[in-house]
Amino acid sequence: MSPTFYRIHKSYLVKMSEIKEITVASGSKYMAGLSNEKFIPIGRTKYKDLKEKWI
Repeated sequence: MSPTFYRIHKSYLVKMSEIKEITVASGSKYMAGLSNEKFIPIGRTKYKDLKEKWI
């Protein structure tokens, strides 16, 4: 797999450069804000690793 893509959820594979923000919603729901202004969920087990790679 290319290092520019990352599986952030069991249903989503995202290009890292498209992630513009990471937010935490109520109920410990993690969301990735994309450059097209859409939000997609981040799996709880993927959040910590994604945040380290994104920063």
